[in-house]
Order: sequence, then C-alpha cells, then structure tokens
Amino acid sequence: MRLMQSLRAVLAFVMCTFAAIAWACLWDSDTLRHEAEGMPGVVEAVTGFFPVYPDAYYERRIEIARERLAENPDRLESYDDIAVSLDRLGDSAGAIEAILPKLAVIDRQGDAAGDHLYRYHANLGTFYAHKWVRSGADGTDMSDMEQAREHIAKAIEINPDAHFGREYVQLAVIEWLLDPEAGQESARWYGTYPTLASKFLTTDEMQSIQIELPQETVDGLIGLIVLGNAWESVDIMLATGILMQLGMHSSLAAICGMRVDELIDDGKSSLHPSAYDAEGAEFLSGNTLAEAVVDIAEVRAYYTAARNEADAYRKRLSEFVNTKLAQGKHPDTHADFFIGAPVTTLPEMPDGFLGNGGFDRSVLIAQIVLLITCVLVIGIIIYFIRRRKISRMQATQL
Repeated sequence: MRLMQSLRAVLAFVMCTFAAIAWACLWDSDTLRHEAEGMPGVVEAVTGFFPVYPDAYYERRIEIARERLAENPDRLESYDDIAVSLDRLGDSAGAIEAILPKLAVIDRQGDAAGDHLYRYHANLGTFYAHKWVRSGADGTDMSDMEQAREHIAKAIEINPDAHFGREYVQLAVIEWLLDPEAGQESARWYGTYPTLASKFLTTDEMQSIQIELPQETVDGLIGLIVLGNAWESVDIMLATGILMQLGMHSSLAAICGMRVDELIDDGKSSLHPSAYDAEGAEFLSGNTLAEAVVDIAEVRAYYTAARNEADAYRKRLSEFVNTKLAQGKHPDTHADFFIGAPVTTLPEMPDGFLGNGGFDRSVLIAQIVLLITCVLVIGIIIYFIRRRKISRMQATQL
C-alpha cells in the first residue's frame, strides 16, 4: 500500500511539474526592396546583420534624384530620395528643407499621388526626431520632438498598417521621450528601471515574470533598428531586451544587454531628458539583463563572433558598393547593381541548457530530462512492487 501511495505521489509530482514548466522611420527607394526581402530577426538586428551603405551611395542618389526632378518636378519619389539621403548623411535640417516642397506637388496631383502623403508625414516626422537628437537632445526645447509626434501620428492616421507597424512603435518612442512622468515608479520595470517598454506594456505586465510577447511591437522595434537609426539607441535596445526577458527568451535578452553595454562603452546614453532623475530610478545595465543566462560566457562568445562577422560583412559590402559606384552604377539607374553582392549568415547559436539556446529549447530539454528521471523512478518503484509480491508468494508457498 505504501509503495502504491508513493507511486501516486510520484505521478502527481510529474503532472504538477510539467504543468509548471509548460508555461524611427525613413522611406526611400531602398525601403520597398527591404520590405520585399523581409525583415531580419532580433539577433540579426541587434548584432548588425543588415546592410549599411557608404556615404558615396547616398551622395550619388541625391545627384540622380536632383537630375530627375530637374526633368520632371512631379516625380514624387525623388523628393524622398533626396531628403532621406541627406538625413542618412547626418543633415536632418537639410532633409526637412528638401521634403517640404513635396506637399505642394501631392496637393496638385490629388488621388494620383497614391500613398505619398503618408510617406511625406512619415519621413518629415522622422527628420524632426533625428534633428532633435543631432542638435544635442536638449530636454529644455522639445519643439522638434513635438513636430515629430504630430507628423508620425498623421502618417499612422493615413496608413495604420504600413512599414511593418514601425510608425506605431516610433510614435511610442517619441511620446516616451516627451513624457515628464516616464521616471515614475509605475513606469519603471520592477519599479526600478525607467524604460521605453512601459509604452508597450500594462502596469501589471511591467511587474510580471512572464508575458505573452507582443510580436508586433518587437517587429516594430526591429524595423526601427534596421531601417531607421535605432541600432545606436540605448533606449530601444533596452526595451527590446526587456521584452525578450519577459517573453522568456533569456539568451536574446542577454544579447540585447551586450549591445547596450557596447553602446555605453562608445559613449552613448539614454535620450530621455528626465526619467533617470526620479528618486529610486536606476539605469538597467546589460549585465542585469544577462543574469538569467546560466552559461553567460558561451553567449558572450557568440555575441562577439556575431558582431565580428557583421562588421566584416559590412566592410565587404561597402567595398562592393564603392566598386560599383566607381563604375558609374547605382541601384536607382542599374537594376542589376546588387547582383554578386556579398552575403553572410549568422554564426550557429549555442545549444546550451536553461538560457543559451533560448527559453523554449531550454524548457524542452528540461521536460525531456524530467521525463526520463520520472520514468526511471517509476520503473524502480514497479520493480520493487513486483519483487515484494514475489517474495510474499514464495513465503506463502513455504
């Protein structure tokens, strides 16, 4: 009887244990090509596995677009190409000046302008946001960010589903930067760390251990990193890492944290004017995001290898692009420009236990190990039950 009770207890333990375990933006001629190719994942975005072009690429695009506008002032996409290229080159004020004449052409063309009114507001809002950052991110003068908010909101009103949902996330970033209450305890992760993620999560989710990952938000953040300038944003990398941690992807959270630490070492910091001035507010370091990973050394080695390969890929791509440009070619004039361009792949992700290979893989491994252990325990119990019955039968016969 006691052995049967023990067996039932083991089975109950198995069931209970398994139940516990089972639980900003720019639009130009490159945008459509990137959308057609599909967006990268979190690891690719955070480690830099996406194309970055040399300045000469954008300088030549400006020349081509100006030549086309001189021939046909109604060519709407050329206004985008000039303005976005200027912004890519660091001249956000010049980008604003270049895009403004487009609105009159849109008004004149009416319905024939297609989605260009949306593009106009999406680009203009992004230029104002970048202008505020490049002017020193002055918290005492948020007028450029207020202009950015107005235009991005207008773009979303015109086309809510465009651009991988990136404008929705970009608007949340702008609203967070404009929010004087962003440092309050209710807007801090676990009541301690101010974060942009507070704009995507409820107060309860901010204090939770696990949530259902808001994939549209993650996709929007990836879009900002790959198509905007957010690859060098401490705030966006931290928000992505927090979402990964809450989604129980601890190794991805750690990789985001490593990118944060890399940015901090390069002199970057949060852009929020006041969030970290609040009493009790602390900066979330990359090391804190990595605490849930068991073998952090393996993940850190992976991050280093991925970053090195990404940098090497970007160097090869720049050399390829510069060679093509020297031949008088550009993708805006030569459709075959990128044929033969260098490609790359991520290093293989580590396959470790409880964190290195991602939470889902870790849970599967844990379940398999637990199942094998429980089967062995049950087998031993059954063995002893049978041995005891045999012993009793032998004693009866005697």
